[in-house]
Amino acid sequence: MGLNWSIVECSSSQVRFQKQLYEKVVLPDEDNASSFLQCLRHRKMHQEFSKMSIKALSLLGDIQRTTIMEILSLCTGINNLTLQSNNNDDDDDIAPLLQVLNYLPLMVLSLQIEVPLTSTSISNVTIFTKLTCLKIDDADMLQHLEMECFPQLTHPSLWGSLFHPGVNVPSLVNRLLSHPTLWVLIFCVDCHQHFATFLDYHRIHNP
Repeated sequence: MGLNWSIVECSSSQVRFQKQLYEKVVLPDEDNASSFLQCLRHRKMHQEFSKMSIKALSLLGDIQRTTIMEILSLCTGINNLTLQSNNNDDDDDIAPLLQVLNYLPLMVLSLQIEVPLTSTSISNVTIFTKLTCLKIDDADMLQHLEMECFPQLTHPSLWGSLFHPGVNVPSLVNRLLSHPTLWVLIFCVDCHQHFATFLDYHRIHNP
């Protein structure tokens, strides 16, 4: 009996360890992403494992959009997603990607995909109505959207690359500051002094 109990306990510990190991996954490039997919598919009941174990996922670098779609189609339990792909696909149609994202219980989303969002492009999805945290690096990504599209947004984050000369973002910043659900607006910048000058020049102040 003691031996059997030890074997069961060891197996149970292994399952718990694997779930902790896979809870937060960072994939820096296409090679790692492809290997990750292969590893998942070789597991028994890989769909259930992917859904129950992986809660935070970062897809970075040159990962192909098809690979991204495959991974997100498996990891359907994630609530925190970072999508920063520098793979310059010629296809600007992000509708298929948004449809996949729409099935995820996302609350935190970081986007760097160089494709602007429009009222038309998000009209058939509800993903943005559930987000509390949204991080972007492209002013055009939100420039053409009404803040009503984000009824639960509390922690928007804007990268410093938004504030290069010639990029018009003051109206976006002011709309975010006046958003009724806002808790804090986060700016990620390289130079505090330059950013402070930007805010003063455009008369953007904490309401």
